[in-house]
Amino acid sequence: MLSITEQLKNELNSTSFELEYDDEENGIIALTTKNVQKVETMLRYNPDYPQFIDLGNLKYKNEFENYLQQKYDKEQNFVKKYLINKGKYEDTKNIKYEYSSVYYIKALENHKEMYSYLILIILRKINSENSTRVSLEDIGQIAYKIVNKYSDYNKLVDALKEPSKSPKNCNYELIRIFCEGLQKRYLSLATKFCHYVSFDLFYGTDDADLYSIYDEVVNNSLKKYTDKYNIEFDKKELANLENWDEIRNYYCNYQEVIKRIIESYGKSTEIISRNGFDHLIWYSNKKI
Repeated sequence: MLSITEQLKNELNSTSFELEYDDEENGIIALTTKNVQKVETMLRYNPDYPQFIDLGNLKYKNEFENYLQQKYDKEQNFVKKYLINKGKYEDTKNIKYEYSSVYYIKALENHKEMYSYLILIILRKINSENSTRVSLEDIGQIAYKIVNKYSDYNKLVDALKEPSKSPKNCNYELIRIFCEGLQKRYLSLATKFCHYVSFDLFYGTDDADLYSIYDEVVNNSLKKYTDKYNIEFDKKELANLENWDEIRNYYCNYQEVIKRIIESYGKSTEIISRNGFDHLIWYSNKKI
């Protein structure tokens, strides 16, 4: 019997999913919606990336609602306990989540009574789906800090929309929660959390595309594009940034550089989203 991956390879015409390049020799991928569509399709049908599902057609909604309620009834006291203990999260085996992060993020709006519980699950799912490799105990610490500062759904929504309120002078207070104390390696998880939660909660609005994901693959790939479009970019390594102000300033610059790359390419063709850019650059440059 063929594996799922082998079945998908047989079902999809792989040649039709080859990405188009502006400069193949130098690895400069074309920043087109057609390329983005190819990557999104490949991710959606790849069992290694369960979060990439059709947001317009969340399947098995009733089954998910029943599952969520049962899990919440069983585990809510455990969640309250670790939050009270400031995030000391020791569970490693007993809790298994069968649904993708998208389902849990969408549940935030309709299950506000489960807010703290859902924050924990969303962090765990995004961490595992994206192989960010943050420990379970640190996930608990971060969940505690988020819930402590943004005590309900509406406060979290306001925090997520901060870049749209002050795009040129954003403090990124939600990202700071992950990175304060010089936990610099958590910038990636922070931006993935902000990116995917915003994308799923605000889908179809301008607020869905406020955050570029910070990723080493993308960070290392930007110079090809900044050189092509004569955009100033002082690439830095996250490990060399010494405090939150330097991390924030670098992420602000990272956001602005990606915006300018997208707009520079789009002047003659089309504009893609931050979400599309992140997935396209990451997928086309990651080492398999």
